[in-house]
Amino acid sequence: MGVSIALTCSDVEMEAMNSNELSEMESCDHDLAEAIADQNKRITDLEQEIADLKSQLQNAQRQITNLMEKQFTLENLKSKNNTAPFYTGFNIWDAFEAVYNYLHPGERGENIVTRTFCILFVESL
Repeated sequence: MGVSIALTCSDVEMEAMNSNELSEMESCDHDLAEAIADQNKRITDLEQEIADLKSQLQNAQRQITNLMEKQFTLENLKSKNNTAPFYTGFNIWDAFEAVYNYLHPGERGENIVTRTFCILFVESL
């Protein structure tokens, strides 16, 4: 009988230990489930934020394209039909560019002499 009592005590201890471990495991499972749910919500929120940012980026790119088309540049003027005579007095853009390159104003206009400079130069003589 002593042996069976010892087995019974160890069985009770094992069941108590298993019960405690099981309770701890259930608590861990619950904590993990909450953590997973929180992370899934965070992922969903971040995916929505990414979608919103992509939409904002597309809108910004459209605005940039619209502004670039409205910008007053030679390339934009050349792309429109019959703008050369209005802006340059030349019938075609190629004629304007040929005269412009012949006059060679410089990259920053440093080769251009203004009327004021000419008057000051003549007066100093």
